[in-house]
Amino acid sequence: MLNKFVYNFFSCVCLCIILVLNCVYAQSPKINFTSLTSKDGLSSNIVTVILKDRYGLMWFATEDGLNKYDGTSFTVYRHSDTDTNSLPANDVISLHEDRAGNLWIGTNGGSLIVYDRKKDHFKRANSFAGFDAQNNVVRAICSDYLGRVWVSNYVGLSVLDPKTNRVWRPVLQPAGASESSDPVVQSIYEDSKRRMWIGTSDGLYLYNREENSFSYYRHYPAVASSLVGNAVRSITEDATGTIWIGTEQGLSM
Repeated sequence: MLNKFVYNFFSCVCLCIILVLNCVYAQSPKINFTSLTSKDGLSSNIVTVILKDRYGLMWFATEDGLNKYDGTSFTVYRHSDTDTNSLPANDVISLHEDRAGNLWIGTNGGSLIVYDRKKDHFKRANSFAGFDAQNNVVRAICSDYLGRVWVSNYVGLSVLDPKTNRVWRPVLQPAGASESSDPVVQSIYEDSKRRMWIGTSDGLYLYNREENSFSYYRHYPAVASSLVGNAVRSITEDATGTIWIGTEQGLSM
């Protein structure tokens, strides 16, 4: 008798679970996904960055080359030892299109390059006086409203001015610190108010153009309104003007 009761009980539980799952599925909007993989021409199935440019082209950064997609087919760009205008390295880890329509590419092992649309090849950004192209891992790229390009590598943060080919090297230093903490810059973002946000391995920096200085924000365990974590990996802004900060410990806004 007990076994029959247990059987009926678990049968009812399973039936309830199935009904709940069916209800949730029915309420979810139906979305049909189309897959594009290496079988369709993508150079690698590990896609690290996606960018849509002003011409409607889709760019996919992968660990084995850069892909341009026109809606029907892929054009794959890879490094070639015999072509100085090819990608300097196949592992592409950052992409950015500036206000002039230039496509900036950061690689792991080949530093910073710019895509020349007219010639359909790549130019190394070694013409900027003061830019350390020898540190060849470019983690983040972002341009500001003045046309300057902010670039991070393991040496630090560099601001490139395409008009003068000069480079400014900001020092990220918390107020009151005697020496630069020299954090690794992991994300760069300009918001709708033209403010530059710098996400690092040790906190968040906000650039003050009027004073040419940085405000510093970090996590403080005793302060509930501080950042949720210090390793800032991503930054964006929503339609209401709220800045979202993605860290290794969660989200802050």
